[in-house]
Formats: sequence, C-alpha cells, structure tokens
Amino acid sequence: SYDQAFQAYQALLAKKRRVDPQEFQKWYRSFYDGGELEKAMEVFSGYLSAGGSADLNNLFKEVMAACDEVGDGLSAVRFLSKMKEMHLKLDTQVYMSAMSACEQRDLWPEVLRIMREMEASGVRMESGRIAKAYTESIFLDLRQGRVERAYRMFLDMEPRGISPSRSLLEAMIQGCEKAKRRDRAEQLREQLLG
Repeated sequence: SYDQAFQAYQALLAKKRRVDPQEFQKWYRSFYDGGELEKAMEVFSGYLSAGGSADLNNLFKEVMAACDEVGDGLSAVRFLSKMKEMHLKLDTQVYMSAMSACEQRDLWPEVLRIMREMEASGVRMESGRIAKAYTESIFLDLRQGRVERAYRMFLDMEPRGISPSRSLLEAMIQGCEKAKRRDRAEQLREQLLG
C-alpha cells in the first residue's frame, strides 16, 4: 500500500539522511503517478531537507501543480519561498499554481502577495482576479480587526483601477467606526453616497 511505502521511504531517509537523486525520483514518481499527491509533496520536502538538488525547476513546477490540485496553499507558499531562496526560475505556471492553491484555502493575503510578485516580474493579471483578491483580503482583515491594514489595502485599490463594491465600502465604514476613525468613516460614507 502507499502508506507502507511512504513509511519505508521515511525510514530510509531517517537512516541515510541523504537520498540519491535516482532513488528519490523512484519514490516521488510512485506517489505522484499513483495520485498520492500529498505524499509526493512530503517526499519532495524530505528530499530538499536532505540537500537534494537534481532537476529542481521541473520538480517544483510539478509539486506546485500538486499543491494546486489538492488545495494546499500553505505548502505552495512554503515551496514558493524555497524556490526564491534557491534562486530558481519562477514562471507564470508556478505563480498561478501557488495562487490557485491559496485561493482554495482563502489565504487572500498570500494571493495578493503572489500577485504583486507576478506584477513586479512583468506578468499581467486579469483585473477581476485582482479585485477579488483585494476585496477578500480586506474583508478578512476587517473580520480579524486589522482595520489599519485593511484601510491601506483599500487605498491601494484606486490607483490600480479597482472600484470597491458597495458591501466593501459599508464594511470599511463599520471597521473605521469601530476603530474610532470617524474621519475615515465619514470620507468613505461620502464616497458611498457620491
């Protein structure tokens, strides 16, 4: 079974502390091709921790696609950071997989961060997706009481050509009032009525 095979791989890794690339590929492929994507991602993480370095660009692309498929936004963010740390090429496919995995888990601040990285590297994003990421991030911050951060993101929307929805404006007004920022609440109210 895959569980027994995975335990055997973990025991091998613990004993050897280093797995040669061919051996890693065999284990990784068996899990990945068998549809055991979470186990494949764990094998990959273990390989990286043990200093593995063979064919990493292609493997990272594949693992990021697996993160997207299983909706594992946290692993996608971790693997994205590891790719940057290793100075590997981050292409549109890798970014899109990471972003999609984060969207599935409602990790909107991470989605926004990834979008900004993509824009900085010259990749254009569709405006609807950007608007959704901003809106969801702001709603999340407001629910968690981070009004200042939500307000800064809200202010960043206009220069990007994103018009806030009525419900977002109303939520921002409520958030500013709770934070005793009546001046901001009043400005937002004027925007809502104007």
